[in-house]
Amino acid sequence: MNQFKSIFLSQSDSIYVDFKQLRRATNSQPCIRIGGRHDDLNDVGYDRNHHTLFEMLGSWSFGDYYKKETCSYVWEFLTKVLNLPTNSIYITYFGGDQKLGLPPDDETRDIWLNLGVMDQKLMPFGIESNFWRASQSSGGGLCGPSTEVHIDFKALCGGDHLDCARCLVNTSSPQVVELWNCVFITHRITVDNDVSGEHLRPDLFQPLAKSFVDTGMGLERLACVMQGITSNYDSYEFSNLMEFIHSKANSSNSSLPMYQGLFLSIPLQSYVDTRTDKGHSENALSSLWNRISGISPPSALCSNSHLALDHSWKNSSISNDLVDAWRRDTAYRILVDHSRALAYALSDGLLPGRQGLPLKIRQLIHRAFRASVLTGLETEVITSSKIKSLLGALVSEVVKSDVLSLQSLFDKMDVIRGPNYRKSDALTSEQMESIINEEVKWFAPRLVQMEESFDRCLEECTDRRQLSAEQVTKLMNGEYGHHLSWDMICAQSCWAGLLPPSPVKINCSSDKDKLSLFKHQKPNSNVISRQLHNLRIPFTDDSLKYNYHLKSKPIVNSISHYDFPDCETKLLGLLVLENKETMNYTLLTQQFSSNSDFTSTIQKLLSKSNDTSTSNNLLGFIFEKTNFFTPCGGQDTDTGFIYNPSKALRFQISETTFLSIPTSNSKTDGWVIHWCKNPNNLLDDLNFDQPFILSIDKERRFNLMCSHTGQHLFTSALESFVLSCTIDSSKFQHIGGTSHPNYFTIKAAIVGAASERMQEDLSNFIKQLEQKCQKLISENGFISIWDTDLAQATKVKEIRYFPWEEYASKVRTVFIRKEKHINDDHDLINSNSVISAELCGGTHLSELSDLQDIAVVAVKGRQKTVKEFTCIFGQSAKCAHQCADDLIKEGQSREKDSIYNPDKKATHINWFESVLNDSRYTGFLPLYARLELEANLYRINHKTDFIDNNQVQLYIDHIKLLIGNNYEVSRAVISKFDFHRLDEVSYFDALIILFNFCVIYFF
Repeated sequence: MNQFKSIFLSQSDSIYVDFKQLRRATNSQPCIRIGGRHDDLNDVGYDRNHHTLFEMLGSWSFGDYYKKETCSYVWEFLTKVLNLPTNSIYITYFGGDQKLGLPPDDETRDIWLNLGVMDQKLMPFGIESNFWRASQSSGGGLCGPSTEVHIDFKALCGGDHLDCARCLVNTSSPQVVELWNCVFITHRITVDNDVSGEHLRPDLFQPLAKSFVDTGMGLERLACVMQGITSNYDSYEFSNLMEFIHSKANSSNSSLPMYQGLFLSIPLQSYVDTRTDKGHSENALSSLWNRISGISPPSALCSNSHLALDHSWKNSSISNDLVDAWRRDTAYRILVDHSRALAYALSDGLLPGRQGLPLKIRQLIHRAFRASVLTGLETEVITSSKIKSLLGALVSEVVKSDVLSLQSLFDKMDVIRGPNYRKSDALTSEQMESIINEEVKWFAPRLVQMEESFDRCLEECTDRRQLSAEQVTKLMNGEYGHHLSWDMICAQSCWAGLLPPSPVKINCSSDKDKLSLFKHQKPNSNVISRQLHNLRIPFTDDSLKYNYHLKSKPIVNSISHYDFPDCETKLLGLLVLENKETMNYTLLTQQFSSNSDFTSTIQKLLSKSNDTSTSNNLLGFIFEKTNFFTPCGGQDTDTGFIYNPSKALRFQISETTFLSIPTSNSKTDGWVIHWCKNPNNLLDDLNFDQPFILSIDKERRFNLMCSHTGQHLFTSALESFVLSCTIDSSKFQHIGGTSHPNYFTIKAAIVGAASERMQEDLSNFIKQLEQKCQKLISENGFISIWDTDLAQATKVKEIRYFPWEEYASKVRTVFIRKEKHINDDHDLINSNSVISAELCGGTHLSELSDLQDIAVVAVKGRQKTVKEFTCIFGQSAKCAHQCADDLIKEGQSREKDSIYNPDKKATHINWFESVLNDSRYTGFLPLYARLELEANLYRINHKTDFIDNNQVQLYIDHIKLLIGNNYEVSRAVISKFDFHRLDEVSYFDALIILFNFCVIYFF
């Protein structure tokens, strides 16, 4: 429902007029669910119908039709359109919750009864089953009672003497499965973070102005119903992928059996064997089609023996063969499921990464690859030097098949674009396979260590049902050998036949660690913004953050090049933090008319603090307007000072925070809090009646401008350089970045030939990239700003923006051009003059020459799809390059000297190690220089262990003789060298450094 959240919360922007006026809608959308309140990831592969990706068939009403119409539409579709037998349908509704003051949904119950649903088929359930709640982050806390449709597969297939299945509803029984969920959105839970059911209170439920309907039915489960099968994995779409896995696996191991459809219940201490009977599935399908067609099915078609779905061997021991077969079938299911989710995610531009959703994608790759390796389905990746995984081939197969055909169909239809619309990324199936294989290449060497660590933990496990909190903590801390993530522990537990572990909280290791976290810990922003909103405190005008300009007679490459005017403003509110541990605060406003009243109140609040020094307490100033930049788009905050006109009052601003109103995600309307430490002797001069002057730290602002402009330039240069490697096989996607006063970072996905080139020769890749940036800087381009509507900006193909980001209706586009642009409309007809164009709310230079230089000092994720570049800029980068040149020359000289003077080898090694480990060069030495110095050191360590100067000279003299005798006949010299000892090979190997024109063949 995320795409309609703005309608539910009345946040629709004026530029999406058609979207805002929707009264009802239907949709079919792929949903990936791998986190949050409704996380089913640990069930995927272990049961019949949970998936990481499923196709959700939705219908929506935005204050239009309601409960009566919804239930009628559902019943008509099931019984008349699909012609399902009514005795196979069970209906649940919300039975109320006295503790939360939520009444039973008797209205929905009566509607179902009037539609003809029998009383014994209609059941009430509590808040956990029939009161739907969206998360605060994705759904804004929307909630309401729901009514659900459950299908009894035993009754669906017909047969005599059917037992009542009421007791199986909402029990995870494979016989009775939820098909359709209809939610009546009536309230919003007004808390700032997701809370569990036991922490809910009646006062948290805020009624909505309108009532909404959100219904969802999984296409995969509907396919099971229509095909008469109890497992989604036996449907047509999944079966084809199962056959693909088997054919690929059997190309290296012909003994692997096909998928058998074996399920065991977890924990395996009391397991259930519920194999799928393929013959029964086919018969049930024929029966169902006959029923839909109005033809009575033969009674012999359904096998009653198969419908004893819960046949159990609780009192029997579990054979290893059975467990192996179960794990192999589980691996089949995990591979098929995860490959579909990965194909959709990659096609939508979501790539594996280190945090957030990208990390979830990476974890899916790790889970699927692990399962395939441990069951023998994956073989090539282990035996071949060039990684080509089964998972990568499977994802490619999903893309090539008709699985994504609906997406292409929808792309051709007329659609209403909402705030979250974005186009799919144009990755080819080969590029997707390459992305998967790069992740596998990084993960494969670590898998053995992870399994060994978990096995050591299992040896201590006395409870064969679930790991303890202590064991989970030790696994995460690496006390069994290798550090394991929470996700990997869950995957390993299920694989071992244990229940997933209960969540554990990893505490800070010391009080010092806790104090270090305080800098980033503030009072709850939603609570503060709600209070400011209720008190009608005007929004902060922060437009003055862009109020800076070049001076008429600039001093080039200096902070003096720019003028940053101060800002005179009025105080509207003051946040006084009372307790650092609990984050308790008090908001003071203009109700304090006298200075003495105001000061005494602050002193009283600060006296409650658990901090012995009031000079360490935080005060948060809220002004009418400000020239301070708040963290946005990865750019750091401004710092500076607050003065009164006489400058008797002086507070230092350490950082700023932007708060939007609670019911909006606005990037522009809200309040700016200026966080300061409280000097003891200045409280007497603080009051609301006087004006205040805000002055930013000008040097820090200038450095942030250089950093952010450098980030834009580097991104553009990197993309151009990557795509120039090879037109067809390279792919570039900008993921994001950060801008800091002394460095910036860039995250980008690089796929194909450019990625291979980076891995083969990163040093040369970086040098060429830096040279490209330096050339653009030397041409002294110009930076200009275009303020326009979002809809207009996104129509210009040259403008870069993040499709997953929510932008305001008015946006700023930052252009870097080769020459000044005189047109106000920023017409991009002459696109050759544009170096970079990007939606951005940051602060930037006016002339590119002020950037001076860029140096890459680090690259993270070199073996992965998403790589992170760290760069320095300005005078620091120029000095770094000069230092790099000097160190490289010195390194080459020392390596050569080590060959001719082995007795100096130890001295030279010490020099290299001291330079590479010197903290002065960390974050300063260009990466290409570090790589070359590391290569020098490696060659010294590995190629001069047995070198004797006299022996080397013999080889040199012999080669000179060969060249002299043969030069007039041919420039190619071919000669046989016989080696009898290891040291002779070392002598000859060392000559490669001196004779770079040699080609050597070893036999």
